[in-house]
Amino acid sequence: NPYDQFNYVTSVDPRFYSSELKKRTDMLVYIPYFVLNEVNPDDEQAVKGMEHFCTVSGVLNADKVIVQSEDMRKVYINVLTKACGEETRRHWENTILGTGSPKFDKVHGTKRDKLKIPEEWLRIIRKPNGEWKIEIIYYIAFQDIHRFGELRRHIGDITESSLTKQLRELEADGFITRYDYKEVPPRVEYNLTDLGKSFIPVFEHMKQWGDENLSE
Repeated sequence: NPYDQFNYVTSVDPRFYSSELKKRTDMLVYIPYFVLNEVNPDDEQAVKGMEHFCTVSGVLNADKVIVQSEDMRKVYINVLTKACGEETRRHWENTILGTGSPKFDKVHGTKRDKLKIPEEWLRIIRKPNGEWKIEIIYYIAFQDIHRFGELRRHIGDITESSLTKQLRELEADGFITRYDYKEVPPRVEYNLTDLGKSFIPVFEHMKQWGDENLSE
């Protein structure tokens, strides 16, 4: 857990905060447990949507941070330098490594057709009134799926109008952002806001509960 005491949704025993672990090791290495959508480091609007990930306690306290790509390394360095001062740039350049994330490799090495929410999960989270919001957040957060067509294909039993409505409501409620790249053909992507990201630990607990109680 990279948030230490700053995440109110979930936490760990204070003895295992990154600030405490740093006191008990010669080399504290942090590898983000999530996969972020790749962005151009020069795209200020896209970078702004992921600043929260770059400045968590796990990053600030680590001796080395291993991120998913060289472009993501540049994003982290720029965000941290902006937050901590230009004089810290060299420190972040030495700390942040863009050598690749095991989870990033796993996600991108998996066929998209296999990226499905387990059926036992769906029986719990899919609502009878036709809402798919939790599934949408799940796919954006964990499966690196950010485009309308991909979301519709993976959710399956949802109409185009229903998905549009769900996405608009999630955006209005502050869980996701909609970014239009102003390209032809149109390219629009959806990403989690800080509020949406705060829901990620809930999924982690759901997975743990499912593993413990739905295995039979």
